[in-house]
Amino acid sequence: MNCGRWSALCSRSGSAGVSSVVRRCHRTRYVVVLPEIPDATIETNGLMRTASSNSLPSFNSLTLRECMDGSAKMALEFESWVRRHCQKLGEINQLDLDFRSVVEEVEMHLAPVQYAGGTSRLLAGVKYFRPDIIPRLRGLQNLLCRARASRFSDESYFGMVRRLMENAELDGSQKALLGKYMLEFKLNGLELSGRKRLWIEEYRRRLYDVSFKFRRNVEMASSQLNLTLDPSVDLDEAPDHLIESWSQNKNEPRKGLFVLSFSPSVYQPFLRYCRQRPSRGAIWKAFNSRAGFEENVVQLNNSMHIEELRNARQGLATSFGFDCYASMVMHGRMAKSLEDVEHMIVSLKDVVVPWFAEQCREMEELRASVDLVRTPLRPWDVDYYARKLAERKHDISFNAISEYFPYSHVMPTLLSHLESMFEVKFSNVSEKVERWADAVEVYEVLDERGAPLGHLFIDPFISSKKLPACWSECGRARSDVIGYTPIVYLHLNLSSTNIRGLKPALFHWDHLVNLFREIGRSLQLLLTRMPFLEMASGETLERDCVMVVPYVLENLLMMPQCLSAISGHCATGSKLSIEQALSFRRAIQATQMPMLVRSLFKSDFDLLIHKSNMNFWFDMYRDKSKEYFPFGWEKGDYRPCNNLLVADEQAAASTYMQLWSEVVACDLIESAGDITNGIGDASFLQFCSRFKRYYLTVDGSVEQCETFRRFTGRSSPNIKGLLKSHFLVSN
Repeated sequence: MNCGRWSALCSRSGSAGVSSVVRRCHRTRYVVVLPEIPDATIETNGLMRTASSNSLPSFNSLTLRECMDGSAKMALEFESWVRRHCQKLGEINQLDLDFRSVVEEVEMHLAPVQYAGGTSRLLAGVKYFRPDIIPRLRGLQNLLCRARASRFSDESYFGMVRRLMENAELDGSQKALLGKYMLEFKLNGLELSGRKRLWIEEYRRRLYDVSFKFRRNVEMASSQLNLTLDPSVDLDEAPDHLIESWSQNKNEPRKGLFVLSFSPSVYQPFLRYCRQRPSRGAIWKAFNSRAGFEENVVQLNNSMHIEELRNARQGLATSFGFDCYASMVMHGRMAKSLEDVEHMIVSLKDVVVPWFAEQCREMEELRASVDLVRTPLRPWDVDYYARKLAERKHDISFNAISEYFPYSHVMPTLLSHLESMFEVKFSNVSEKVERWADAVEVYEVLDERGAPLGHLFIDPFISSKKLPACWSECGRARSDVIGYTPIVYLHLNLSSTNIRGLKPALFHWDHLVNLFREIGRSLQLLLTRMPFLEMASGETLERDCVMVVPYVLENLLMMPQCLSAISGHCATGSKLSIEQALSFRRAIQATQMPMLVRSLFKSDFDLLIHKSNMNFWFDMYRDKSKEYFPFGWEKGDYRPCNNLLVADEQAAASTYMQLWSEVVACDLIESAGDITNGIGDASFLQFCSRFKRYYLTVDGSVEQCETFRRFTGRSSPNIKGLLKSHFLVSN
């Protein structure tokens, strides 16, 4: 069995890593290292025992080492089993092959591997997180991905699936899953001639090699920079949860050294709240110039690696018969053509960019009147003054208004409203199941008849052993084949002052936005009726529609009536008025305007460099900057050189996907007419019922473009809904 990927997972010997058998040949003087499979078994490994059943993980007893051993062992065994299974099926009369033997038997072996991998990722992120485990996690993830994809390079398995596609007795879900399988086979070149397939393998090898060099350069360039700031840096306006996550002094966070990282979730809030302009400028340049033209070590410059990636992707597209890579990635998505996406970007750009230019002019006036500074606005000023301007124009303070959203009130109230909106029940079973921390809350989710749908784990607070971010993840996807119900983990990043008894943990505005999106993603995983694991986990969903449900929930719950309904002041219990909630939402959208412009800019640039190789990437980047930003391109802005998504084949020519999802989501709400009266209103609940039927409790048999057509009566989305949600056109 090939165990090469396991060697990248960890460096310890024994069952946690590669047990090395060293043989020395004195004549040639070299060492041969033979990797071995981890010695975990069902008898000795708790995760391997749990993964084969519908039980919840035993968080009290599981260790990270045990989880990673078990996950790696199961992935390697699955890859070996797939080869044997395909060989066995090849010896059977082709007329005797059916959906169960070709597909469902594979899922019965794959599902426990996915469950084990999800549990390992969870514990690494919430209980054992530290920077040095990231390479091991990356190695494990590569191993799991390779195991899952191994069947899609097998020609005999390809032939079996192709024959199954001709079976008229298959239901809609089965046909949809096989259709996704066929797309995987096509991307591996199994429909092409031998010569073209060799070229595809060569281009993929080049992409892998260059991507590795790109990431290595970013890591090396980042490691040379010190992002430790002393307490003299003015962060008085930053909310408690950010200060706590940055500070080294956990007892008195505002008096300690601040340690930042190059994560956008850290970098962007720092620019938004740091009052000192020189500090903002220094962090901006450090973040954007890494691995760019200003590196002292020329080998760390990723500029030519970007060109190598573009050339390899263009070669890959040509081998598949496409004129460019950007056109190739549209295959199998809701946006059927490159022209559709470009039309969306241009239409949004024509409205958004002039609004942003006017906002920048108002920011300069604010700087002149408040800070007595008349120098031109620079990129590191935009987020800070966008927030200040929004608070002044709408007469609110984000820090003060967060007192209306204490966790102890918002979370149960929100779940109660979701029960009314989507006819589900959240039953708190925290005391009955094992959790990785006492503050974690566990809910069993039931349908309208009381039948169990799955479990939702909510981890609300910052911890020194937890990844400092807000996210949700699928721990176990639904599978009717093996009898799995879904497990979803929702991680928040609230201040731990609540645990320490100092003051209530509060949802800041960015917390609320993330919470509403992630609760939408959680509902999508919990309520799905898709019978097969790879469909229920969202892996086969059109990739430019992955965020549609999260954006719909965000826009529904950000309606002033809904914000007012879930609010409750931490001291008085009073709710926000509708007028206050409307001002709050307007201020949030104004604060996010620079983010919307940057998203448009990145989407436009990403498609441009993957349409043609005629021009140098930097020339196009600099020219595009002038089209979107009043201040144009700033010296030191070499962001593509350190953006890891540039080297990610899943993200190349796909930056537009988040914008597309938001446009679709806002258009779904716009098509429903006036539902702004919020929770309790008949039209609002009717929309929720239709949305649940078309987008949540689905079996995966209908493509997203057809689902959208059935819901709205139109074949393509309109940008008007998004513009209205951002208050860029009159409501």
